[in-house]
Amino acid sequence: MRQKPIPERAREQSGFTLIELLGVIVIVSILMFFLVTRLTGVDEAVKVKIAREKIEQIAAALAEYETDKGDYPKSTFATDWGQPPNPMNVGSEALYLALWQKGVEGQGLTEELLGNTDQDATAKRLTVNASLDLFELIDPWDNPLAYFHRSDYGRKDAYVCIDTETGESVDSEALAKTSPKTGNWFNPHTFQLISAGPDARFGTEDDIGNFD
Repeated sequence: MRQKPIPERAREQSGFTLIELLGVIVIVSILMFFLVTRLTGVDEAVKVKIAREKIEQIAAALAEYETDKGDYPKSTFATDWGQPPNPMNVGSEALYLALWQKGVEGQGLTEELLGNTDQDATAKRLTVNASLDLFELIDPWDNPLAYFHRSDYGRKDAYVCIDTETGESVDSEALAKTSPKTGNWFNPHTFQLISAGPDARFGTEDDIGNFD
């Protein structure tokens, strides 16, 4: 049976429907872009909050340590630990070794706080953990928290962080912080814990610490 030809007007309506569909796809794509951008910003804000909570949790553990030992953990390697395998992440690694000694055993902190951005290890077992990995205490971006005992506030420490966007290793220099108002050290009688923040670089405006 011979089919009837499609009227010209129907063909035009079909074409317009296709154009309209493409327009809807473009609009949805734009909306998805802004939605993802907005959610990414929310995600970073949540991580900043978690970073502050982690720092408070570690600070509380250090307060208990000070009560038991008479001082906060040093941010240098103890003599009986030997020399660090490399000069990176030393303050945070020294903090790990102090907190996971026998009798301290993490001071209530969990292994979720441990990472190893420079992938180093000790030659012998120095903690209650079976692993020889020389861990650091990490922030929500899986980067090491810089740690300074008050006696090391003037020291510059080299840290290895992982860029959150590229996944590449980034060398960064951490320094204890001073008050912009007085020029004095924050927490002059205790310690400083510092996260490099979302940009994975110490010394920038998004750093997060256990001070105002």
